[in-house]
Amino acid sequence: MWLYIGIGVGVLLATVVFHIVIWNVFFKPRLQKQAQLLEQQALAQQGQQLAQQGQRLTQLASEQQISDEKNEGE
Repeated sequence: MWLYIGIGVGVLLATVVFHIVIWNVFFKPRLQKQAQLLEQQALAQQGQQLAQQGQRLTQLASEQQISDEKNEGE
């Protein structure tokens, strides 16, 4: 009976160690690379959005300046 208990505990421990090693060696680095890539893509997308907003604000400011100049001329 003790033999079966020992085998069961040994298999359980081997399974836990195996999964920890597989996680740390294979899955964790891949997930970290994917997360880093997604973060870079998100930052690039935010940068593009900010650039578009800046262009729109510049356009609105120039339109406002033209409108102000027309109003001053009248």
